[in-house]
Amino acid sequence: MMDAAAAAYVALTASGTDTLLMAADHALRRELNRRIRDDLIALGAVQDGPAVTIADGTRASPGDLIICTRNDHHVEAGEPGRTLANGDLLRIEAITRRGLLVRRALDADPRTGQRRWTGRPFLYASYQDAELGYAVTDHAAQSRTVHTGLAVITGTEDRQHAYVALSRGTEVNLAYVFTVSPKTADPAPGPRPAPELARYDRRAAPGGPAAAAAPADPVTVLAGVLDRDGQQQSATQTRTQALADADHLAILHAIWAAETTPARDQAYRARLMNTLPPGYRRQPGHQATWLWRTLRGAELVERRL
Repeated sequence: MMDAAAAAYVALTASGTDTLLMAADHALRRELNRRIRDDLIALGAVQDGPAVTIADGTRASPGDLIICTRNDHHVEAGEPGRTLANGDLLRIEAITRRGLLVRRALDADPRTGQRRWTGRPFLYASYQDAELGYAVTDHAAQSRTVHTGLAVITGTEDRQHAYVALSRGTEVNLAYVFTVSPKTADPAPGPRPAPELARYDRRAAPGGPAAAAAPADPVTVLAGVLDRDGQQQSATQTRTQALADADHLAILHAIWAAETTPARDQAYRARLMNTLPPGYRRQPGHQATWLWRTLRGAELVERRL
């Protein structure tokens, strides 16, 4: 489902459609952002470099969309009298010594639904706390209205999230629903049992927060989400949910990838530069993404042997 949602977002934004992709939690949001950025680099819509480091060690380069996470009344955001605000969607035009040259997203064209940007770029120097802006959580999406809304539903959300995620688009709202419980991403029972499976099963009582994640029918999963009122969950239930999700491999993988991928890619880049003869050394383009993946696969095979 994540691949399908990311592919739909890339296709829609490539055509200029004002699109918003929403997820329930930050781990899923970061993973969607990572996949979309990789795809856009491969397509040439985003430059592979030069790049800057923004929040959580994420890299951003010209062509990337980022979200401002704090107000800055000292920056005029592309229009007279309009200062930079928390939640503003920005497109990186260039990287300079003084900061990022960006444009701010405006409301979509009411006739065509196309995304619009300020006519005048401006300098964004305090970009270190910004985040990639391809996927957002429902909290960040509450004030947004777009032409097309895409919602990723895992089956553990509540009706409050579903209402926000499925009402942002003025013309189109689509739900990408996980039809398999997230625990199936964990190892199968065997010589290396996953401790989170037992805890997941203990808390998955009828009517509990995970009851809707098991059915294979997307309509049933979505109906379970709409039946769940998040405001009625007690502090104990919220704590139990957080503990149960803490070591799910799907979530841990997203965190691990966000922390290790930049350092691993940099190591591969240095290894490539040291291998090439001096006359052929130059920074690789977006094709390097596939080379890094090949090197990573080779490393994993070598470890298994």
